[in-house]
Amino acid sequence: MSEEITGNNRDYQGKFKPGESGNLKGRPIETKEEKDIRKASRELVQDYKDKLAEALPKISPALIRKATTGDIPAIKELNDRVMGRPVTPVVIADAGQSFMPSEEEKEKVRKALEELE
Repeated sequence: MSEEITGNNRDYQGKFKPGESGNLKGRPIETKEEKDIRKASRELVQDYKDKLAEALPKISPALIRKATTGDIPAIKELNDRVMGRPVTPVVIADAGQSFMPSEEEKEKVRKALEELE
């Protein structure tokens, strides 16, 4: 077949010629925020994979089987065991404001609980 052109930069099959594309303006430039979000997302996923790989040998095979079949409570439990339960802020009724304890305060509570044991 001949190199019949069907468009400005396409061959006879309608495909773009090597080195040419249909996007004349090129790929849009990513902002710094978009790059940071993409990087943070990759790091978060990798962190999750690492923690999952570390935790799986310690988790019951029955729970893993249930989670892989789509059992939502099992998936939630598996996620909680790998990543830890989400922190819930304490709402002070009188002030109507949230209170999130600092890491230092959490450590004091942990030490006090250990002393009770």
